[in-house]
Amino acid sequence: MGLPAHDLRDQALPIHTSPPCAPGSDAGVDEMIAWIVRMCPTSGAEALRELRAVFPEAPLTRRVEALNGLIRRQGGNTTHIPR
Repeated sequence: MGLPAHDLRDQALPIHTSPPCAPGSDAGVDEMIAWIVRMCPTSGAEALRELRAVFPEAPLTRRVEALNGLIRRQGGNTTHIPR
């Protein structure tokens, strides 16, 4: 059951300028990070390529967010992703 249209127009609705999410709190991003850790790709490019195959519905920005999250967890070390 919803409100009649005339009642809905009378109510003040909040306006959000960006999606209501915080970095690292998204279950999808956390799942992608866990996948990267399990599969141990040899490079960031390989990780992004494989994430695209495994998570085809995720936009590039989400896959990059997952890779960046993993890099931050490793203290910013991007020289080598250990196998």
